[in-house]
Amino acid sequence: MSEDAAGLPGTNPRKTSGKLRLLTRADLDGRTRARRLFDSIEAGIVSDLGGASHMSTIEGNLAAAFAGAAVNVHHVNARLLAGEEIDLGEHATIISSLVRVAARLPRGRRAKNAVPDLKDYLSAKSDAPESS
Repeated sequence: MSEDAAGLPGTNPRKTSGKLRLLTRADLDGRTRARRLFDSIEAGIVSDLGGASHMSTIEGNLAAAFAGAAVNVHHVNARLLAGEEIDLGEHATIISSLVRVAARLPRGRRAKNAVPDLKDYLSAKSDAPESS
């Protein structure tokens, strides 16, 4: 962290106990446009891959990484469309990162398992009231 940023509120990564405190999404306001876009992109990827329970930890983290890069691309594209000058190197780097992450994610949709496992089926069947 630069010395300039050290005095800004919310930029000190250390607690008073001296332990490093990592910032997580749970620490952030979920109402921002960036957060909603991020969550939407990530949820779309998770859905395409059959849901979180059908994804590996690596795939889940790649989905979050892709969403983060995509939010950055959206931001830079919006600045471009607003007529602002953008750093083409930054734009190319973000897109390159997006493509590299996407290359590591499975292609296409995964089907969700619509058939319950036998234990769940029998449990639901025994809990259901009998009809005469």
